[in-house]
Formats: sequence, structure tokens, C-alpha cells
Amino acid sequence: MQGKRAELTTGRDCEPNRWNAKAGRVTGTKEESKILNVYLDQLQALIYKAHQSLIKAGEMITADAIRNKYLGKAEKSHTLLEAVKDHNEKMKALVGKEFVQGTLNRYKVLERHLENFI
Repeated sequence: MQGKRAELTTGRDCEPNRWNAKAGRVTGTKEESKILNVYLDQLQALIYKAHQSLIKAGEMITADAIRNKYLGKAEKSHTLLEAVKDHNEKMKALVGKEFVQGTLNRYKVLERHLENFI
């Protein structure tokens, strides 16, 4: 996962010739440049906070996980039974194309056994 990126738009813009890509900031002394740079500093602090929150929770650190944490998007976790039911629904569409009815029937049996076990 190292080296992977996740993109996020700030909703802000600037003149391309005023952007310092190395610094990740706008150059210039105009008030609008200062305001944008302060905004970017605050955004960076929030991203670091999201990163620290993931570390404290013992979650896997990925670019997508940090972005989702910052945006407040919690990854929906599924139960095993939900995963099997979802799988069976998708399998139903593939019967006659990639799979035979008998394969789907075996997965339905798995679903019933899992439901009974739980």
C-alpha cells in the first residue's frame, strides 16, 4: 500500500502561475493568497488529525482510509451472513452464463447452515 495516493478536492482555486507545487502553497503576498494558504494549513492539520485517529483506533493506515476518516465516511462493515447473502444475489444473475443452478443451490445451503449456526 505504500506510495498509494488518494485525491481530494479543496473546492478552491488559484492562478496556475502562482502555485508552488514543491511547497504545496500559493505564492504571493495578496490577502487572497494568505487566506488560501491558511485554509490549506488548516486542511493539512485536519488530515493529520484523521491519521492520528486511525492510529489510535488501531486501524489500517491507507490513503483512502485517511481521506474517508477526514470526510466522515465510515466504511460499512458487513456480517458474514450479509456477505453470503450478497454473494448469492450476485450469483443468481450469473446462473446460465458462468455458473450452473447446482452451484447456486450449494451456496444457498451454505447460507441456511450459516443462518442456523448463528
